[in-house]
Amino acid sequence: SYNDPTVNHLASLYRELAKKNYGVVFMPTLKQPGSAQIHCGNAVFWKRTRWQMERYWDAGKGALCVELTSKLQGPDVLVCCSRAGNVYAEEWGKNFSNEELITQLIPAQRALLHHCGKRSLRPIWCADFGMDSDAALAELAKDQHLQK
Repeated sequence: SYNDPTVNHLASLYRELAKKNYGVVFMPTLKQPGSAQIHCGNAVFWKRTRWQMERYWDAGKGALCVELTSKLQGPDVLVCCSRAGNVYAEEWGKNFSNEELITQLIPAQRALLHHCGKRSLRPIWCADFGMDSDAALAELAKDQHLQK
């Protein structure tokens, strides 16, 4: 069954990490093709002795944002974990341009930068953009909304 730890990899991983005092937020993004129960998704893990999770939300198009406050007088951070649906689709045989891939992540970029600016948070974006980091940064820099 899906509840079996050998099948539910996230639950199995979390059980092990919880023993070492880690927290997790998981957000399903889409069902795996051919399965009614298995979901692809994004997860953020943190060490509870070092970080306090303040809040989390869906930043759009499957991007998970998690605000973490340092317990060690370090900078507070906003972690955004994302993998757009088009990136999954590429693995399943579809082809997209870099512009098409990045379009799904623009709402997440805007949310990440907006919230970081409001609360003096440091952004951390963990993502599978479907392209190398230089190409992703070049595409994200084209966002007209952020150039104003």
